[in-house]
Amino acid sequence: MTNRRVRGDLNTAIRLGEQSSNHFVTTLPFESTDTWVATLAEKGVEVRGEEPNRRRPWPVVVLTFLPYALILFLVIVMLRQLQARRRRGEP
Repeated sequence: MTNRRVRGDLNTAIRLGEQSSNHFVTTLPFESTDTWVATLAEKGVEVRGEEPNRRRPWPVVVLTFLPYALILFLVIVMLRQLQARRRRGEP
């Protein structure tokens, strides 16, 4: 369990069409608290936790800023072409 994301194993596998699975992943509609986890433990639910990964991998950062860099590049190219036309006296 990591903050709002919960992963787990079912006691009996469920069947969806041709596939069956005994694993699940879901997102809680609230932030988990110590009292909520204690309640689960009291009811016999095995709870294992891990610290969330706060570090973003560098490809995510690059891909986040790539559209902005591309737009900036296109604006600079268009402005340079406009300056070149004005120097030559073209409209």
